Amino acid sequence: MGLDWVFKREEVKNRQGKNFDYRVGIVETEKGKEFIYYFDLPDHLQEPAVEWMEQERRICKGDEQFPIIKGLLIHYFSEETAFDLEVSENKIEVGKNINSSRFWDKYKETIETKVKEELEQCSNDIVRLLLLQKLLQMTHILADPIRVSRISDNERKHLNLFGYFVRMHILHTLLQREEMRDYDQLRQNIENEYRKEFEHFCEYLSEEAFYRYDLPSYTREVFAAILGKTHFEFDDIVVHILEKYMNYRGPDQMDQSEKKCISKVINGCLLPRYNVPECLKLVKVTKNRGDRINIHLLPRLLSSILVGFLPVLLTGELYEWYRNVVKDHIIAQLIIVLFSVLLLLLAYGYLSLEIKNFLGFWAWKRARVIFGRGLAWTFLIASLLIPFSGYMLLGEEEFGKIESFWGFIERLAENNMLYLLLFQVALSYFLGIVLQAIWEDKPITQPL
Repeated sequence: MGLDWVFKREEVKNRQGKNFDYRVGIVETEKGKEFIYYFDLPDHLQEPAVEWMEQERRICKGDEQFPIIKGLLIHYFSEETAFDLEVSENKIEVGKNINSSRFWDKYKETIETKVKEELEQCSNDIVRLLLLQKLLQMTHILADPIRVSRISDNERKHLNLFGYFVRMHILHTLLQREEMRDYDQLRQNIENEYRKEFEHFCEYLSEEAFYRYDLPSYTREVFAAILGKTHFEFDDIVVHILEKYMNYRGPDQMDQSEKKCISKVINGCLLPRYNVPECLKLVKVTKNRGDRINIHLLPRLLSSILVGFLPVLLTGELYEWYRNVVKDHIIAQLIIVLFSVLLLLLAYGYLSLEIKNFLGFWAWKRARVIFGRGLAWTFLIASLLIPFSGYMLLGEEEFGKIESFWGFIERLAENNMLYLLLFQVALSYFLGIVLQAIWEDKPITQPL
């Protein structure tokens, strides 16, 4: 069963005596009278309601008064103030009520148990979708530690993300409805709110930390139906919401402000969560040079590799050992190859474990992409430094006898330089990752 929305006349007291307010909200089904959540219609919309509204009416298409209620609510949401979080706060959303245990328990129960069914039941009902997104707007008030102090940080994060995820899904769904073409001002208001929510969503993702974040069960249940799969994580919902927004706006129609918002998500959320594959998709929209550098170069990983190269390149004993032990001995060369492979496997294993410890689950695809990029950069650096490595390997006297570039290449081939190159790549990559782990506690993919 979904949410029990009602349109109700409430008696209130003021200085002039008794008066009536016309309210829309959710009532407790077991009591049938008390509101869990509600908002008042503005005064200029209450007069039309007085003409016919004498009792509580449930908001459903089967009710004979539904067309009148729908007209009033469409009129209400066609006003910009209906989407303004500050203006729309009412008695139940401010002051002592919002911090009361009873209010929080009832609201939380509603969010956790009713939203999934409500989405399934009202997917084609723009009135109930509008009401549901307004209910979810409340999550941002409850997640504000200044206004509400009794909620834990983890619960606050669950609530805020759920509000952003589902509300943006609803706003996008509303904009796809054919019926919206009949309500120009309402559609414009929803478009404006969709963009505003998108900007706040991106800002929140870039500022909040999501170390070992695990989605609550009620979020998983809602998005299992939306995404059409049972195995997904926090990042999958984030990317889904962003892609829906980008597809609606059109990548070529998005302005710089919107692209900056996506850049914030890339650098502040997805890259620190090692999600290079999804970042590669999003950067096609932002076309930002800084984003490309952070994604393709992975500066923190590249820096660690360069640090790992220093002892490998500058240690003369390494080259002397190679000349005397490895160069002309097949068994030693085989051992070098196997040891190099072992070092690379250890580097891959460490990256996989670091990602698992940060995310709370194994993410093999992310580990493979990051490891592959790091390995490619290591090979490139080692290749560019072959002249220096060759000089150290051959020695000053022998190096001085070389008369041409091809002569240099020939001498390196005679000394089986390929095995040394492989060993340098593996050892420097492994050392760089280990040193980075010792020096910093930040993810290796996080931008500098």
